[in-house]
Amino acid sequence: MGLTDELQSARWFGGKSRHIAHTRIVDRACWVDRTALSLVEVTYTAGPPETYVLAESLDDPAISRAILDRFVGYSVATESGGRVDFRPTY
Repeated sequence: MGLTDELQSARWFGGKSRHIAHTRIVDRACWVDRTALSLVEVTYTAGPPETYVLAESLDDPAISRAILDRFVGYSVATESGGRVDFRPTY
């Protein structure tokens, strides 16, 4: 499934009524084994672009637990040289 199809099938996607011209991954971070967090820019044929965060494999309980374990102060490098910092909120 491509990015456009994945977005269109997601119930939370806000651009369902708009025609997608292009999608591109702006940055990615591998936050646990075999699982990436992607920052995706969506460009439409009309109107301003939008940016979404896509997470892979959240339906796997082991991966979901591993991700939750990261929220105790873990930091992950992104492919473009940035960082994703996991910080608990109270």
